Amino acid sequence: VQDCRFATSNGNLAENRYLVKISASDKAGNVSDPVLQDLIVDRTAPVITILNSPPLLGNSQNIQYAFNVVDVLSGVAKIECALDNKANYAVCASPFSAANVAMGAHKFHIRATDLAGNVSEAEHSFTVDVAAPTVTITKSPPDFSKDVNAAFEFVGVDAGVAISVFECRIDGGAYSSCSSPKLYNGLADGLHTFDVVGLDAAGNRSAPASRSWYVDTKAPTIAFLLEPDALTSKTTVEYHYSVTDVGSGIDKVQCSVDGGAYADCLADKSVLSNLAAGVHT
Repeated sequence: VQDCRFATSNGNLAENRYLVKISASDKAGNVSDPVLQDLIVDRTAPVITILNSPPLLGNSQNIQYAFNVVDVLSGVAKIECALDNKANYAVCASPFSAANVAMGAHKFHIRATDLAGNVSEAEHSFTVDVAAPTVTITKSPPDFSKDVNAAFEFVGVDAGVAISVFECRIDGGAYSSCSSPKLYNGLADGLHTFDVVGLDAAGNRSAPASRSWYVDTKAPTIAFLLEPDALTSKTTVEYHYSVTDVGSGIDKVQCSVDGGAYADCLADKSVLSNLAAGVHT
């Protein structure tokens, strides 16, 4: 208890909660009933903790922030949030959500004010990227191949920057991590399809780049249907034959006479004319 007739300040009080009791007495010694006042001295701004936030680089245009604000002494009076521009501060609560956020860099701002007028701020930056990369196959087997092994080379680009994460599959199987070149060995005869997709740093997945080709390790089958007699007086003879292939199909038929160079000929017969006397093959 002290005389406070001329007091205008209690000095630099420490942060705390105080109960102020004021009473007055007159010259005759009469004392008034005391007046009580609850006083809180608070110079500490609220503490903002961001609990959950979008990734620094993500592919979702719908974002959400969860946060907690604590003020031990006077208590929280107001919480405000803004996206990108502090001029847009508005009262908010956790969680704060925003939909259809544009592609590009963004910054989330949060401001808290306690009952004593102390203010604190926090912010968090993030980038939205919803553009998928593109992938191109640069090397692959020919349309028809007799090689049971196949090699594929490919590249991927995202906004002009090369990507390094790819997934590959063959013949509709499950995608798995891969890199260029991708090799396959011991393939069975038949049609095969190779697919590759690329993923950018935000997790966007490209459309698949695909390449189909046919593995055929079995040679065509030739059967003579009509031959000249082994001994003949004719100088013009005909050979009739069938050429079949159960795999890739016939590309060309070539014939050679008497050990000469092979040349393209009809697919079903050959006519040899003006043959000299003697043995011919």
